[in-house]
Amino acid sequence: MLKRQNKLDKRISSKPEAMLLAHFALVILIGWGLLMLPWSSIPGKVTTLDALFTSTSAVCVTGLITVDTATVYTRTGQFIIVCLIQIGGLGLMTFSALIFRLARRRISYSSQIIIEDTFFQDGIAVQFKTLFKQIVLLTAFFETAGALSLFIFLPTHEQGFQRAFSAVFHSVSAFCNAGFSTYTENLVYVRSSRVVLTTIMLLIICGGIGYSVLTETWNRTTNKKYRQLRVNWSLHSRVVIRTTLLLIFGGVLVLFILGFTQDENTLGENIYASFFQSVTARTAGYNTVNIGGLGNASLLVIIFLMFIGGSPGGTAGGIKTSTAAVIYAVIISGIKKKENVSMLERRIPPEVIQRAVVVITLSVLLNVLGVFILSISERGTGTSFIRLLFEQVSAFGTVGLSASVTPTLSSLGKIWIILTMYIGRVGPLTVALWFTEPERVKIKYPYERIMIG
Repeated sequence: MLKRQNKLDKRISSKPEAMLLAHFALVILIGWGLLMLPWSSIPGKVTTLDALFTSTSAVCVTGLITVDTATVYTRTGQFIIVCLIQIGGLGLMTFSALIFRLARRRISYSSQIIIEDTFFQDGIAVQFKTLFKQIVLLTAFFETAGALSLFIFLPTHEQGFQRAFSAVFHSVSAFCNAGFSTYTENLVYVRSSRVVLTTIMLLIICGGIGYSVLTETWNRTTNKKYRQLRVNWSLHSRVVIRTTLLLIFGGVLVLFILGFTQDENTLGENIYASFFQSVTARTAGYNTVNIGGLGNASLLVIIFLMFIGGSPGGTAGGIKTSTAAVIYAVIISGIKKKENVSMLERRIPPEVIQRAVVVITLSVLLNVLGVFILSISERGTGTSFIRLLFEQVSAFGTVGLSASVTPTLSSLGKIWIILTMYIGRVGPLTVALWFTEPERVKIKYPYERIMIG
């Protein structure tokens, strides 16, 4: 038994990605158990599978639900859900690092590698402690500011503790890009409040843009050395910011042209609704209109936004903005027959290109497989292909939007969506690394051309 345990410990220590997978699974299981407690929900309203689905959706900051969070789960259950969202949003490795730090224990180098690869662009040795502290402070700052704004401007019928709880719940959910709401109709209920929706959008953008970009922005605004030395923005931040703005405003334009919202709304309301949905479609999952009533063209646009998602090091899912930007650069370089792939006057290393290609390939294959499985499991429901595709990509991108499909999923469909949310949160590449061994043999084979296109 001891030898077997030593082998397992050795395997985990040699594969740090295993710790990330194990920690996420552990918190999901703990959340599942807590949501099954009798005081977490209305008796008889939540099945075992529904509780597992909700726990996975919360930890993976997705927002897909099979039962109504507002009416089925008690205040205790909703508190458990928001705690799971916070843990999943910060990232379990970061949360574990916080626990170790508070206990004054050293963090293993493998754990630091995972955290550095997930959140930072600089080296570990010098930057880790400072950057980690900034992560916690920035999270607290944005969520507190968001909660205060929501507490002031949420609908007036909520008072006292109920109002405060709704403000904190939605602030944490928005910053973590989770999309959970304590309102039955999601944010349709508050769509007339521009201040509330603007607060939600700012939280979504700040949470999804990535801690690396936030910390760099923070340093530039608070550190005099940056201003005195006139240090250039990193390529990562420039790519992420430009891609994010392009996706937001491009999404607004296309959704508005397609007649995304209801005809009876004014021009200003239509533009604002398109703007909100363009922001939230990239992994937040909130909605102010009935997604199930949208046309196929609008659903396809949202699917595209959900597939790309947010940025590395943030609370969002998807293939990430930087991955999409690198793939675009690869395509342009191929068309122009360039020797090197470059973006914004910088060459992209081959290993970055390789990783981007692997990520997008695995993501496409996973979603194709997912639609195939859902087509089989939901064949008796009459759900259209486009809506199954929407559900699949929403789960993969940890978005949480649904074209009225989630509540009607079969047991097999729910299990597959649970698995998809898990893989989408930890990343398909992380899962692939867990199942494969790195090739250490240095053999160079001769070149030989094949026909392409």
